[in-house]
Amino acid sequence: TTRRSVILRDGNHYYFIASVPEYDRLEIRRANSLENLRTASPVVVWRKPESGPMCELIWAPEIHRIDGKWYIYFAAA
Repeated sequence: TTRRSVILRDGNHYYFIASVPEYDRLEIRRANSLENLRTASPVVVWRKPESGPMCELIWAPEIHRIDGKWYIYFAAA
C-alpha cells in the first residue's frame, strides 16, 4: 500500500502530513529543516469518528496555506 505524503514550507518551518498506517487520524509534523522532520513529534490534528461519514480509511491528506488560512484535505470512506 502506498502512503501519500505532502511537505509544505511556510516561512522558516516545514510541515509534513501523510497517511498513518492505521488510517484513522491526521498527524502533522513541523520542523525548521527538511532533515529535522524525521524526528519531529507528530501532532494529531483530527481523529475519525466511530461511525458515520468519514469513519473509515482516512488517507492521502494534503495541507495548504491560502491567504493566511490553513486547510487540510483528505480522502475517507
